[in-house]
Amino acid sequence: MATVRDGTIREPSCRSATTLTGYAESGDAAARVAATQPATTAVDAGQAHCRGELRRWYVVRAAVQVAVILLVNRAGDLLLQQRSSSSARFPGAWGVPGGHCEPGEAPEQTAVRELWEEAGLRPDGAVVLFERHVDAWTDGLIEHCFAAGTVAVQDDVIRDDGGAMIFVPAPEAVAGREFTPGTAEVLKRFLRSPEYARLAGGVPEPYDGDREDDERFAGWDYLGDRYVCPLADEHRTCHRRANLLLAQERADALRAMANDGHRCAFVRLMQWYVDGDRVDELHAIAAAGDDRATVTLYQYLQHRHRAADLETALGRYTESVPRLRIWLAAHIGGDPGRADEALELLSPLLDHDWYAQEARQVAYRIQVGAGRVPPPAGRKR
Repeated sequence: MATVRDGTIREPSCRSATTLTGYAESGDAAARVAATQPATTAVDAGQAHCRGELRRWYVVRAAVQVAVILLVNRAGDLLLQQRSSSSARFPGAWGVPGGHCEPGEAPEQTAVRELWEEAGLRPDGAVVLFERHVDAWTDGLIEHCFAAGTVAVQDDVIRDDGGAMIFVPAPEAVAGREFTPGTAEVLKRFLRSPEYARLAGGVPEPYDGDREDDERFAGWDYLGDRYVCPLADEHRTCHRRANLLLAQERADALRAMANDGHRCAFVRLMQWYVDGDRVDELHAIAAAGDDRATVTLYQYLQHRHRAADLETALGRYTESVPRLRIWLAAHIGGDPGRADEALELLSPLLDHDWYAQEARQVAYRIQVGAGRVPPPAGRKR
């Protein structure tokens, strides 16, 4: 297996190394062709002193490619994957997430897709190519090794195929494990590299998410301002984690973050409910006394129902969510002919510990609109 890194081709059994560019400059015709072609389609040519003689090889890079990802979390731990004991190839061996590139798929896309499919994780920021391996003795496999960082911890890993997927501290990553062929050598080089040091240093890629409001939620009280979180650090760590939990659809974990004061998590939790029409879950949080969820439920119903149907939709929740009763009364009370009906709805809340003031204000506006009481001084009816 030849290793291509920073333009250098190395053969494990050879003591020297050279580059395609060097071959091209020395007049090797095939190398001149190879050096001008894209990395995934080139004809590679090389030579190296190996076992005391000059060896020459040519490789036609076929369309068969795989991509793997070296994922490092904030603690510097590396994500390793253990194949299940029933795996057809290398059962029980360790490796890293990855797989074959699908037709038309860039290797970087493959690495990200495989990470999601195999671990339920997504990288933070840029995914960079660490090195590329070319099988120098066949026209077969090209392996692209990418590196990326993540805010994920072990509890965020989702794995259901019988194997293991764990974050391992760097000093424990290689020793004492049986790896798939070539993986241990890649890990050793990676753990000694500046790229690993950068990813493990706790300074992530700049956070580009949530810079602008989602246009779908313009006008919503709690869904249109995703970028504000009072507990966010300079790297927006909580935003990154909330994004991951939203992608994983882990509502309980988002709710726990929201209960700790992370507005970014609450916004994503509400977004998940709204986008998925999960009105029952949204209602459950509102009924438990979360006023932000009550506002979001009301706005959800407004957007999902025409004015003629909104009354029926609100009526389903007025017993369990008192504030919706107030808003339903305001909706009905807009018709002076239904003032009594609206006031009857408000009656149980006029002495409520939390909602009395708002209920009385709405009741007063309804009576003003019906001509039963004079409007405030200086205001014409």
